[in-house]
Amino acid sequence: MPEEKPASLRARRAFWRMAGGPILTLAAALLIETLARTPLPLSPPVPILLLAVVYAAYLGGLRAGLVSTAIAGCYSAYATAAPGQPFRATGDTVEYVLGIAVAAVGLTLLVDHLRARIERQLHEERATRLSIEQTHARLTLVLETNPDGILLLGMDRRIWFANTAATTLLGRPRLEILGQNYQEAMGEVRTPDGRRLSEGELPIEHVLKTGRPVRDVELALVRPDGDRVFVAMNATPLRQPNGELEGVVAALHDLTRQKRAEAALRHSRERYQMLVEAAPVGIGLLSGEEVIVYVNPAGARLLGASSPAEIVGRRLTDFVHPNYLPLVRERLRQGIVERRALQPIEEKVIRLDGTVIDVEVRSLPVWYRGRPALQVLVQDITERKRKEQALREGEERLRLALEAGHMGTWEWRIRESRLEWSPDLEALHGFAPGEFDGTPEALRQTIHPEDRDRVWAALRRVLDEHRSALHVEYRVVYPDGSVHWLEGRGHLLFDAESKPDRLIGVCADVTPHKRAEASLRESEEKHRYLAEASRILTSSLDRQATLQNLARLAVSRIADICVVDMFEDGRIVRVATAHRDSVQRNLADALKRYAPRPATDRGVSSVLRTGQAVLIPEASHEAME
Repeated sequence: MPEEKPASLRARRAFWRMAGGPILTLAAALLIETLARTPLPLSPPVPILLLAVVYAAYLGGLRAGLVSTAIAGCYSAYATAAPGQPFRATGDTVEYVLGIAVAAVGLTLLVDHLRARIERQLHEERATRLSIEQTHARLTLVLETNPDGILLLGMDRRIWFANTAATTLLGRPRLEILGQNYQEAMGEVRTPDGRRLSEGELPIEHVLKTGRPVRDVELALVRPDGDRVFVAMNATPLRQPNGELEGVVAALHDLTRQKRAEAALRHSRERYQMLVEAAPVGIGLLSGEEVIVYVNPAGARLLGASSPAEIVGRRLTDFVHPNYLPLVRERLRQGIVERRALQPIEEKVIRLDGTVIDVEVRSLPVWYRGRPALQVLVQDITERKRKEQALREGEERLRLALEAGHMGTWEWRIRESRLEWSPDLEALHGFAPGEFDGTPEALRQTIHPEDRDRVWAALRRVLDEHRSALHVEYRVVYPDGSVHWLEGRGHLLFDAESKPDRLIGVCADVTPHKRAEASLRESEEKHRYLAEASRILTSSLDRQATLQNLARLAVSRIADICVVDMFEDGRIVRVATAHRDSVQRNLADALKRYAPRPATDRGVSSVLRTGQAVLIPEASHEAME
């Protein structure tokens, strides 16, 4: 657009246009007067004055022309007077002046009219030019901001306009595109599948040869950097007002992202199809009419078919066990009609050969050909069910065995320093069900004080030396104070880094066994004692020595102190004493000097009188009498 001029500048120019004509007329008159005083011959001044008036009217308009006319008239009147004589209005003079004035006014009006027409035409031309420039600027802005690439080329196939989007798509700067043959600017052109196009197959060539537009032709352009872009080209003929073809307008719509997205989607679908076909679980698709419209090979094998074709088209109810039909139909309604997410369930299905298997079913609402459907994943869990049943039976047998054997199981999670006990093991340690808090310290407190360090040392050896087996026996003290013997066996498990992870095992109540062992040892000790006593009694005839040896045998096997008293001649005689501790032997010798009194009702006197053994919990001096 033309630059807007300041108001003061416009005012000055208007003034000089207005005043310039009269000043020029006055200057012309002065020039004529000067020339009239020279000896040179001078033509009449009228043409010069009229020319000045015409120029003043052209330059300054009607007012400037009239002022110039007045100046020209005055000078004409002055020029007709004789030199040195005053001006007199004679008929000839008046006619002369009026003729000049009329001619000047006529010329002024004519020139003003012509000037107005010329200015109007110039104004219209400027307005037209300005409108064209504005339209061109707007069109250029529209083309530049268009996201599609726009190319304009003439019949010589050279590009004379390319917007920014076109330079980006072609991968070339604008200067390398403008003026170039469009084939050189576009580079290598191929079809989307990679076939190179010949010159006659190019859409622009078709428009140039036929004059008919080409729509939505997909092309692949190889840019100078080797990158490939996909575009949809629309080429339209560019015609002159008379209809003659003068070029082509080509629009390039970028399809690169779309093509890449389509390729990624196609690849994803192919990969999904491969995964579904190769999946080890059955995958199927159910329509709203309970018809199986798709099943993968694993699903066909699960139902006892050799190929999916034997299953597709059949109704789902042909395979559902009668006991599960109401549940399955309700789930179909929830999934297909209500479009609800469904939780996995376990049910039974009937194969083509009539066998019944257990399956786990997962369902997901989907769309199939514009209609609601249900995608189903089915996994055969018959073997898992069998193993679960076998596991339950095995656990029950183990529970009965542990209960019958008075045993309990345990697990020590080493990293967490946490113990997990079965209820039976809690009972073996004197706890009520759920009372054990699972800490090693709680276990330590239940162990007999004399066994704690030994048990903890055995556990530490297993962990430090990575021994796989643990075997330890220890006593526990119940809340009622009773002592029980337990035998623990365990096995150390390691993690993936060969570090101790868990220690698992069982504990058994061996209290009856320990009591039996103690009773057996006591019985054996008694037999050995009696055998040795018999040998001593028969080995010598010296009564004193024999009884003293018998007392020493007693303190070495069954007592701390032994006193032998005999009843002779109506009195009790103490014949032998012995003490286990050699330091306390003087006490035994002192007891030998004091014989029991026969008149008492306790101790030795009671035994001699009644012939029955007496147990004395605390052996005081009175008890020894």
